[in-house]
Amino acid sequence: MSTIEKTSLSEVLSMYRELQEETEYYETLLKEINVQWKINYGLLAHNPSPNGGGYIPVAMDITAGHMDKLMDRYKRVEKALEINKRLMKVSEDLLKRFDGLKYKVAYARFVEGKSLMEIAVELNYSYDHIRRVMSKINKNLEKEEATYMPHTY
Repeated sequence: MSTIEKTSLSEVLSMYRELQEETEYYETLLKEINVQWKINYGLLAHNPSPNGGGYIPVAMDITAGHMDKLMDRYKRVEKALEINKRLMKVSEDLLKRFDGLKYKVAYARFVEGKSLMEIAVELNYSYDHIRRVMSKINKNLEKEEATYMPHTY
C-alpha cells in the first residue's frame, strides 16, 4: 500500500485548506508588489524637479534598483503560487479518490465551495443529515490539526 493510499481524509483536507490559505496569501502579495511597482514606475516616469514643490525628488538609480528588486520578488512569489496551485490540484485529485458520503461532502464543501444545502440537494440527502456529516468531518479536522499545532503558553 502506497503512502497516498494510507493518507486519511482529514490529512488531505488539512493540507488542502493550508494550501488554499497560502494561495490567497501569495495572490494578495502579488497584488501588493504590483502596486508598489506602479508607484515606483510613477516616480521614475514623473520624478519632480528639486524646486517643483510638494514632492521630494528620488534618485532615478535608487528607484530603478527598487523596481528591479520588486520584479525579482514578484517572480519568486509567482513561482511559489504556481507550485501551490499544482499541489492544490494534486490534493483535489487525491480527494476524488476517496469513496463514501463523507468524502463526497468534504470535496463538495472544501474544494467546490458549495453550501450544505447545495450538497444535500445534489447528493439527495436531507440538509440535517449533511450538516451532521459535515460536523463530524470538522471535528476530525480539528483533532488532526491539534496534533500538528504546537502548544503556546
